[in-house]
Formats: sequence, structure tokens, C-alpha cells
Amino acid sequence: MKTTTPIYPPQHAIGTDRWYRATQTLSFELFAALGPALLVPLAVLCQAAFMQQRDNRMGVATSVASMRPVVAAADTARTASDGAAPTTRVQRAGPPHLVLASIVQGLRSPDGIAVDSATGRIYVSEEDAGRILSLEEDQITVVVDRHTPIYSERDGERTPAPPIRFPEGIAIGADGTLYAVEDLPGGRLIQFAVDPEGASTWGREVPLPFARHDYAWESVSIGPQGELLLAGSTAEHVLYGGEPGLFEGILLYRDEAGAWWDAYRRPMVSFSTAAISSDGDIAAYACEITGEIGWLDLTQRAHRSAASTRRFSSPEGLCILPDGTLLIAEEMGRLWHLDPATDVAELLHKDLGSIESVVYSPFSDEILVTGDEHGELLRFRADPASLAGPAPFQGHFEAEETAAYPFVPETCPIYLTEVLKMAGYDPETATGESFAELATRLSILAVDARAVLLNGPETAPEDPIEHVQFVIFHPGMLGLDLPGLVAPVSGFAARHQSGTLVKTVVESREFLHADFVTTVIQALGPGKISIPYAGPAALLNGAAFASFLGLGRTPDFCFNIDPYNREESRMTVLQADGAVHHYRLDLIPSEHNREWVVAMRPKPVAGWSQLSHAQRIADMPQRNVTQLAAIGGATQNSL
Repeated sequence: MKTTTPIYPPQHAIGTDRWYRATQTLSFELFAALGPALLVPLAVLCQAAFMQQRDNRMGVATSVASMRPVVAAADTARTASDGAAPTTRVQRAGPPHLVLASIVQGLRSPDGIAVDSATGRIYVSEEDAGRILSLEEDQITVVVDRHTPIYSERDGERTPAPPIRFPEGIAIGADGTLYAVEDLPGGRLIQFAVDPEGASTWGREVPLPFARHDYAWESVSIGPQGELLLAGSTAEHVLYGGEPGLFEGILLYRDEAGAWWDAYRRPMVSFSTAAISSDGDIAAYACEITGEIGWLDLTQRAHRSAASTRRFSSPEGLCILPDGTLLIAEEMGRLWHLDPATDVAELLHKDLGSIESVVYSPFSDEILVTGDEHGELLRFRADPASLAGPAPFQGHFEAEETAAYPFVPETCPIYLTEVLKMAGYDPETATGESFAELATRLSILAVDARAVLLNGPETAPEDPIEHVQFVIFHPGMLGLDLPGLVAPVSGFAARHQSGTLVKTVVESREFLHADFVTTVIQALGPGKISIPYAGPAALLNGAAFASFLGLGRTPDFCFNIDPYNREESRMTVLQADGAVHHYRLDLIPSEHNREWVVAMRPKPVAGWSQLSHAQRIADMPQRNVTQLAAIGGATQNSL
């Protein structure tokens, strides 16, 4: 990856000496503004024992050996030798060309679709009618209805179970076993034995790995080795008559050995569908509330996921095509094609009425869509040339992107010298620990940059920012350590062209701890907070993303810092009146070391929870999701 030299416009060309004097003043004012907000916490942060104790509570490894080696900042670029493995991309053929071939009408609230890859037989669930139908050569046959006997089995003893209710998601395995899930709180996973003629005479409840009765299931997908993936949520239970609280979505996975796993669980989402790729390595999912389309790695039993930046309108159906791209069915009647490798979405069809599911049939190279509004099954012929494949799924993964790329100069930048001396570390005389070792151990994000306004004349501010400087110690840390807030330690200063300075101030605010599962709010009392307030920062492929919240006192500042591609580094300023100002950030030319520091810890990758048996899970409380909010009388923005 190329390294570039910043180019400064003539109107911003200022002599190096003037910049040096200005930044010295800026640095002094920044340090003076920090006061007790930085001096005491930073002195403590510099103690290895405290860091180890704090990181153990936060679940973050502090071992320097676990980090990537520190590299010299000057003229350094990421390459495959840095640990970023080169990726071979498959050339896509573009979105598939679809032609409506036929419409099967007369269905009652059709929803889920499954295709037997051996026979081409199509199965459709009718949710409101409580039936599953098979379609073959224009012949419609009832496979499962409320008269189909279902039994449950416990300790080898079979007992009759209630008939099927509200079947939505369905899937059929290579052995002809048909699976269905029920879309109501306490919904079941049921498997049906289907004979070669497509008929079923009985069904069996598949025990789920917990004794929870608040999940409604909307989708089931089956992998090449018989793996199962269920998508559902507690939204219906919470929103329509259940106990008040925070609903959550879950992706429940059963591997080829029959072990169940909690693959993905998130608050305030409702997973409407999920699909396993043909090789069983990837699962794609959709959330009908947020409109999110994302994907999971199923191979490592650890949470590796990512999502498209696009948002769709109530996506109900999703399928993975042979070339690794996705088809997405919006409930409002639009069908989209999404390439996860490029994040490009293209509209294929609109005005299809209210649609529920979309499935690719490898048997006939057809795309099948259920139309709930008119009781239809739509069959689209796809141009085989536009269904290039097979090809692996090529979406990026968050866990890969957040690998640590420390960008740390070997010597301390001049703008950090004084602040480190305040904590008892003198970079000029220290012998036991180098600055690079200290920065890696503490985790530091620090920037001293010239700001170049990017707004046009119509939206340009009267007094733009020309220089910004900030430092965040332990930028990934946020949590609750009763009786106080555990947060990054930071300092911030921005100078406008007029000489006006926005800098860190320390204020007292009242803190609350709110648990939205139990709806309990606990007052923590007053505490000191630095404003602008540094929220948790994140890494993405070596670039750092950070934000400073003004909390009604200053604008909000958002940063994208990429020391490897400086021309891509940006600052966005959000004013209280809604105005948004964009800046490019450039390294300040100087005879002194003014390098940026991006020494952030990699995001820990959480392992999946294996769900062993119902008794163990029945006693487990729902996963708590907490949020810490700091409020004050003068606050206009909320955390």
C-alpha cells in the first residue's frame, strides 16, 4: 500500500516555525485544561499492576507479546508481511437477470419456501392456515396440516404434542427431512419425515437447548452436513402482552454433531431470516427492525461478523446465490441484489406486493418468492450466465478488520512530552521503558494535525478550525466500576482561524446506571467528567475511529485517523444547530517529531456459548444489556 506525502493548499501554507510556536501554545493550553481529570488517572494508568487489574475486569489482554510488533511510523505501509493476508477476489458477473416465468396463485398467506435439491419439489408454508404444501408440476399437495400427528420424546418415551401452529420458516435436508419453525412466542422446531412422493404422516418436536418460552422463530436453514440455523426474537413476546423489558434477537446454531450453540444474540433486533451458505462456512441474516443485512463465520465457534452499510426496509427474506452474493426480499415488495465484497446493492424488482421469502433453487436455476398479499408463489427464471459460480462468500469480517496495527513512533512526539511528564514518565530521561513500549501497554490514540476545510462556500463556517490536537489513553475502555464510571482518559483542543480555542474542561455531572432489561435505574451520584467527552474508539483495518461528545457545551467531533493513508484522515464537526462541517487532517510539517500515535488494542473475539441441555439453561437469566448515561442540566446532547 502506497505511502503519500500530504499536500497543503497555498491558502493554508504557513511556515514551519509559526506552526511550531502555535502548537506549543496549543499544547500548553491543552495540558493546563486537563488538570485533575488527566493528571491523577494517568499517573495510575501508568502503573502496570493497576492496568492488569482493570483489563482483567474489562476482559482485555494486556500482554505486549500478544500485540503485533511496534513499527516505526515514518514511511510504513501495511503489506501481507504485516500479517494482513492477501485476498484473491472472484470477478463477479453482476446482479442476476431475472424474468418472471410463472405465478402459482390461490395460496393462503404463503411464507417460507424450501426446495428439495434432489427432486426439485417446492415446499411452501402457509402461516395463517397452519399448513405446509408441496408444489410439483403444478400439482399442489398438503404435506402437513393441523391433523398431522406430532409427538415429543423425553427419556425415550413418546407423548402426543399439539398440532403445528403458525409455520413460517421451513427447510429440507439432503435426506429429505423437512424442518419447520413456528412464529409465535414459545414456538417449536419440528421435523417431518417426508416420503419419496412428498407426503408426511407424522412429525417430531426437536428439543431446543433452553426452557425459554418467549422466542418466536421466523426462519430455519439447513447446511450441507445437516447443520441447522434458527433465526428469531422475543419482540412479539415483549411488545404484545409479555413482561416489559428489552427484546432481543438470536441466531441459534446446531452443528453437524448435534451440539447447540448461541451463535449471535443482540438486544433490540428481530432476526427475520438467516441462510447458511452451500459450503456451510457462512451464514447471512437480516433484521426486520433495523434493516440490517449481515453475515457470520460458522467455522470457528467465535463471534466473527460484519454487516452491510446499506439499510433495507423491513427485509423478510434472504438467500445466498452460488457466487456468494445475496438476494434480499423487502416486505414492501422490492427485491434487491447485494454483493458483500463491494457492498453494492442493486434493485432488481419492485411493486411485487407484500413479499415474505426468497430462495434460490439449484435444481432449476430459479428464484422463488412468496407473495403474501395476493397469495402467490412467484417463479423467476435466472440467466445462467448471471448466476456465475460456485464462488466463496467474500464479505469482510469485523474480527479480521479489527486486528491490531500499532502505528507508534519509536520516540515520543513533542506534543505528548509534557502530558506524560505530568504522570511521572519523562520521555527524555526514561531508561526502563521506551515510549513505544509505554504506548502499546497503555493503549494511546494521539493526533496533532492541521485541519483543512472540505465544505463548499455555501456550507462553510465563518470561522473554520485550522488546528486540532487530542490524546486518549485506553480509548477502547468503557464500563461501570461501581460506584463510578470507567472511561478513557482524554484531552482535546481545537483552534479556529480567529484564535478561538475549544479545549477540555472538567465539570460535575450526575450519573445514572440504567438496566433496560429490568427497567431499573440507579443513581450513582455526582462525578467529574471531561468535556468534550471521549467515547470508546474502535479500529478498522488499522484506521482509528473516535468521537468527542460536546454534551451541550461544545460541538461533537468525530474522527477517522488513518496514519497509513493520511489523505483519508477526516474530522467531522456536528454543530448544535445541525450544521455539519468536514475537514481533512494533515500531518504538521516540522523538524520535530509530531507523528500520530495509533496504539490501540485489538477487539477481543468472544467465543460462542455452547448450550448443553435444558436444565442448565433454564436457570440462566436473560443476558443483561446495560447502558451508562451521564446527564446534566445544561446538557443538550445525550449519551
